[in-house]
Amino acid sequence: MIVSGSTGSGKSEWVKKFLNNLKEMTSETITTILYCYGELNSNILQMQRKGSVGDIGVTVHSGMPSEDFIKRQANGMLLVLDDLMVGVDQTILETIFTRGSHNWKMSVILLTQHLFCKELRIPRNNSHYLVLMRNPAGSLQIKNLATQLFPSRSKYFLESYADATKEMYGYLIVDLHPSTPEKLRLRTHIYNEKETIVYVPK
Repeated sequence: MIVSGSTGSGKSEWVKKFLNNLKEMTSETITTILYCYGELNSNILQMQRKGSVGDIGVTVHSGMPSEDFIKRQANGMLLVLDDLMVGVDQTILETIFTRGSHNWKMSVILLTQHLFCKELRIPRNNSHYLVLMRNPAGSLQIKNLATQLFPSRSKYFLESYADATKEMYGYLIVDLHPSTPEKLRLRTHIYNEKETIVYVPK
């Protein structure tokens, strides 16, 4: 999964909510969470002090760990990469999103401001889910994504994104999982406090 949006769009808060609802959000068996960060914030400090999310243990790590470190813990792990794009090793990132997520039996959440930076081409193409937050400066990357994912229905995608992100901290989930029915590809409000909205073509 990639969570993309500008600074202050609510990426970290969205991931915090996802982790707090983890059992409802995934069918995978998650036994541990490795939360890697570039910039320390209050959510990370809270996780570090508590040492768990629900009954799942959390390890907080500054910076990107080595490939060997990740591989040793991978089975049943959820790896969160928060604000780590500056100076990141592209090879490790690509390995995590290809062999890592498929062969090492782990799940990955990457938080980024720039969905179309060159380091993310392979991770983006191998992500089952994209979470798109508000990003006024990134309208071109949203248009590029619309053309790439919905070449004959880009207007439908752009209108869905505009509606889902019209409020502060709004988001659009792009569900690219092979088993997802076509009519459920675009959604918002996936948590219990609001009724889920599914965007279907007109």
